Amino acid sequence: MKEKFFSHNKPVVAIRGIHLDLKGLPPTPERLFEVLDLAYESRINCLLVEWEDTYPWKIYPELKNQTAYSTGTIRKFLDKAKNLNIEIIPLVQSFGHMENVLSKKRFKNLREVPDNVSDLCPLKKESHDTILKMIKDILTHIKTSGTSILVGMRFGVLVVVKNARSLLKNMEQILFTFIISSQSLGFLNPLVSGQSYGMI
Repeated sequence: MKEKFFSHNKPVVAIRGIHLDLKGLPPTPERLFEVLDLAYESRINCLLVEWEDTYPWKIYPELKNQTAYSTGTIRKFLDKAKNLNIEIIPLVQSFGHMENVLSKKRFKNLREVPDNVSDLCPLKKESHDTILKMIKDILTHIKTSGTSILVGMRFGVLVVVKNARSLLKNMEQILFTFIISSQSLGFLNPLVSGQSYGMI
């Protein structure tokens, strides 16, 4: 008798996701598609994808590495995920974990500390503009298959923004509020009170 992998016919938890961090040593396109099959068989229905330098950036081409995925590969990945009922949530870092951005000469002046490539200075307008452009690039070219995008912020704060395409209309307020209140997590409260936002 074949041993059952799951003890319940229906998963107890409605949203079952994992973080797919693609920076460093990303899988080949073929293996990337296989990850979706593995997720499906494991009853995963949500992937938080941190594209980083594997994404084919259009607004800042220097952010992609030499083996970055093509737009076509990403489209196939998103289409397959949709067919398997797996939501893909793109993760875009903002003020922290910004090594891929701040290690580039073009963005060196945006570092909070000159010799630290991790943290973006939140007081510079160019920092604000850079993040907005990166998010717009993701939403324009990936055309997220789900309804969410995750914006990673400093101090481990993550904001999941539902109805991702409305994000661009609200992002300036989100970032401005973050800049003037970055020492307190309370700044998120007025932003997540409506139906458009959820906080984790």
